[in-house]
Amino acid sequence: MNNSLAWAASSSYKTIGEIPTPQGCKRIIEEGNSFGIWLRNIPLKHDPGIYLFNGRLRDNQSTDFAVLDIPVGDKDLQQCADAMMRLRAESFLNQDNIDSICFKATDGTDLSFAKWMKGERYGLKGARLEASPGSFGGNKRQKPEEFPEVIFSYCGTISLSKEIKPVNDLNNLQAGDV
Repeated sequence: MNNSLAWAASSSYKTIGEIPTPQGCKRIIEEGNSFGIWLRNIPLKHDPGIYLFNGRLRDNQSTDFAVLDIPVGDKDLQQCADAMMRLRAESFLNQDNIDSICFKATDGTDLSFAKWMKGERYGLKGARLEASPGSFGGNKRQKPEEFPEVIFSYCGTISLSKEIKPVNDLNNLQAGDV
């Protein structure tokens, strides 16, 4: 499918949940306030272009069917594993569950959004991260990109792979499985 046809097909869908499943597949039933329910309700952008963090059109416009309408920041930090961490954090933020927004840095340091909100900041001391106290005094959306910048700088595929559990039964994949 060429780029213009992909975008024409996807432009009528308002959320991920409206995109039809591939032939022979079906969506699992999600209940309550699950990650899957939240994920299915993420709005899609309807601009027929894929843009980089700096607002420039990406060179290859043929690889995507739809683009999520979520923040990506204005720095070139969000890479592959970061996208999953972003989605998980946004889901918890949407549920006002900031205590669950915590990721391990590559060196093993816990990076907690709840502690961040209370002023804790992280910086390198030698080859390890060190937490330092401070005060923030803002709300959870006042400076929404500061904490993800820390996560995207010090966490990634290696650290995420240590936190996730392997899925051995591919017939029982759940929303959020990576």
